[in-house]
Amino acid sequence: MPLPPYSPELNPVKRYFQELRAKLSNKIFETIEEIMEALSRALAPYWEDPTKLASLTGYGWWLRSLPDMKTSH
Repeated sequence: MPLPPYSPELNPVKRYFQELRAKLSNKIFETIEEIMEALSRALAPYWEDPTKLASLTGYGWWLRSLPDMKTSH
């Protein structure tokens, strides 16, 4: 769905990235493996329960516009 230019508040992924930043920012990682582990821990709840991601990023107007997701959140 096309969004108006300069409207990041309408972009659902911004809310997802905001959650990830809250869990990962201002931390020092010594190795790539530590970063990957922290990222995996932060993403795990969304992998285990995809409805969490839908509730975080699924604006009602956005979900209603998708042909196969006629649910309201």
